[in-house]
Amino acid sequence: MAWSLLKVSGDAPKARGGHTMTLVERNIIVCGGQQHTAGTKFEYLPLDPCVLNTETLVWERPRVALGKGPIARAWHTATAVDECLLFFGGRGEKKGTAKYIFNDLQCFDPVYYTHLTLPTTPYV
Repeated sequence: MAWSLLKVSGDAPKARGGHTMTLVERNIIVCGGQQHTAGTKFEYLPLDPCVLNTETLVWERPRVALGKGPIARAWHTATAVDECLLFFGGRGEKKGTAKYIFNDLQCFDPVYYTHLTLPTTPYV
């Protein structure tokens, strides 16, 4: 076994860390993460997908359905379940007293490119 650099084309995602990369059928979907901007500052990236077709090796950024998507974040988890890509938790930019460690559950539909926030039960 040996490593090799794949020749890909299309609209590749920008450099990032703390993102997720999940295989859904023949597509690898990259979502979220953070990018270092300057000093100790980071830009948190949205959960909007960057998709690599593993058969054609072409990146694309599909247009996500209109509406308010989840808050940009890094260090979340992603799991493909049936026709849904589930995201849980993560860390986002702190704004005033706003929460920046998340315990929400988001569903992304890779067929219709829509986001949905699912209800969660608080820890007791």
